[in-house]
Amino acid sequence: MDGLEPKTIPCLCRTPISGIFVRVCHPDHIDAALVRESKDRPSGRYNRQGESALYLTESAESVRVAMQKYASQITTPRVLVRYQVDLCELVDLRHPELL
Repeated sequence: MDGLEPKTIPCLCRTPISGIFVRVCHPDHIDAALVRESKDRPSGRYNRQGESALYLTESAESVRVAMQKYASQITTPRVLVRYQVDLCELVDLRHPELL
């Protein structure tokens, strides 16, 4: 979202969320994934190492479905991590107003 300030993102592109969310990661990356603007942040499917992105889903089943595509590429152990997310806004980067 380089160049986009939160106030310039149209309201219809933002969705309030809160609750328990999960992700799968390497055990060594659990803490690093929460540190913004860190060169040590691990890379992911949609971000390079060091970029501030945190991908969460609402259920362990969603993680299993998403990870099936990558199962043959995973060669190190992974763990399921749960996060309590306080009320915040999620920006849907697929929204036509942001494309």
